Amino acid sequence: MENIICIELTKHNQKKLTDISIDLKLKSLDLIKLKELGADKIWFNSENEDLISFTVTAGGKDEVFFSEGYKRFFLEIKPFEIPKKSKSVDSILEKITKYGIKSLTKEEKDFLDNESK
Repeated sequence: MENIICIELTKHNQKKLTDISIDLKLKSLDLIKLKELGADKIWFNSENEDLISFTVTAGGKDEVFFSEGYKRFFLEIKPFEIPKKSKSVDSILEKITKYGIKSLTKEEKDFLDNESK
């Protein structure tokens, strides 16, 4: 996914979009035409210039559209939750700032020791 580029078309005039196209060596992706067609923001693969997705603002609300080649890919992504640690380094450091290091429990001290290794 390191080849994915996002460009906010509405933030650039035609000259700047032309410069971006030249800098990125775009051959088939016409940024000016996409802007004229109403795209606000686009995502594309810089390696092969495949348009992945774009947004269009309608009635103050952004609508996201995916190209057919990528639509299935995004629809198949399964949501996941990042496991939370019972204590975070930030919360323990905040506790030290407020109440001093002596306020830490043995569990919190062990946690900090393990995080610093």
